[in-house]
Amino acid sequence: MTALCSPKLITAENPLNEFENLRTQTFLHDQEGSDKWRQWLLRAGLEDLGSGRGPVIVDPNVRVQSAIDGHGLILADNLLADDIEAGRLVAPFNISLEGFGFHLLYNSDARRRHAFRLFRQWLLDEAAALHDAQVDDSLAAQIR
Repeated sequence: MTALCSPKLITAENPLNEFENLRTQTFLHDQEGSDKWRQWLLRAGLEDLGSGRGPVIVDPNVRVQSAIDGHGLILADNLLADDIEAGRLVAPFNISLEGFGFHLLYNSDARRRHAFRLFRQWLLDEAAALHDAQVDDSLAAQIR
C-alpha cells in the first residue's frame, strides 16, 4: 500500500515534496477505524498525526476519483498502476506498507467445477503477471 495523490497536490501551495507538508493534507480513508494511514504515517515519522484527518469514503471508485480530482491522498496498491502510468495519480513518497493483499475464498466443491478451475488459474496468472511487471519496474528504477 502506497500513498497516492493527484499531481495537482505536488505543485500546490504546500507541495508534497517533504513529509512535514503532509500536516496540511487531507487523508482519504477507506473505513472507520482503519489503521493503515496510522501505520503509513508512523513510517513517515509523523506518528503525532494519528490516522490523519479526512473523510471516510467507503466506495473505492469514489475514493480513487476523489484523489484524482485533488481532494486528498489515498493508500492504494498496484491495482491503480494504470492511473499512475497515465499520470492521473503519483506517489510522492517512497514508503509502502507490506502484507496487504487479496484472497480467493471458495468451498471445497468449487474445485470440482471446470469453470471454477479455469477462473482460478486465470486469476493466478494475472496476479503473477502483475507481480512480474512490478519486479521489472523495480529493477529498472534501481538501474537508473
